[in-house]
Amino acid sequence: MIILLQFAFYYSIVFAGGYNCLMKLVTRTIGRSEFGYILDKRTVIRHFDGGISSLMLIREVERPLDIRNPVEKIRILDKGYSWLQIAIDKEYYWLSAFYDDNGQLISIYFDMTDGNIIKGGNAYFTDMFLDYELYQNKAYEIDLAELQQAYELGIINDLQYQRTLEKGKELYAYLKKNSLQLIELCHNRRQILLGIINEEMH
Repeated sequence: MIILLQFAFYYSIVFAGGYNCLMKLVTRTIGRSEFGYILDKRTVIRHFDGGISSLMLIREVERPLDIRNPVEKIRILDKGYSWLQIAIDKEYYWLSAFYDDNGQLISIYFDMTDGNIIKGGNAYFTDMFLDYELYQNKAYEIDLAELQQAYELGIINDLQYQRTLEKGKELYAYLKKNSLQLIELCHNRRQILLGIINEEMH
């Protein structure tokens, strides 16, 4: 059975005298422990240039994970896939790059955050609803309506809302002009971390 989700957004819908969307802030860690259906994985975490990066090699899954992006349905989790994460301390976006079992890039996804926090060998962020994706060398803005709804419902305050819009606008403009450089950065970082994993396994 394949799960279809909108990545990085958890919500529930309640019908009781009308339509209500119950939203909440979610905190995520670089270990991605929320993906409980990953049965076996190998992870390396290292500090780089004022931030932290991790590579997770997925060895076994309970079931694959597909998401629907602005273009089509894509698979981001299966046996042999790998996830790269890059987070800069105190920045307001969190990068996740997904690779298939042949090491081919699938997508680069950005969660807008309330400020990345790095402590020792761990890192975490609070999701600010708004996301961006670089897919097939084209940038997409995702879930702007959910950011606006979270603000209207009082889940995030004015500072968080305005800052997320501003930082998101900057990121979106960067992605439109620098997609190839970003893909190369992810490739090089993945190769470094993959080398560390291979050394540790021998």
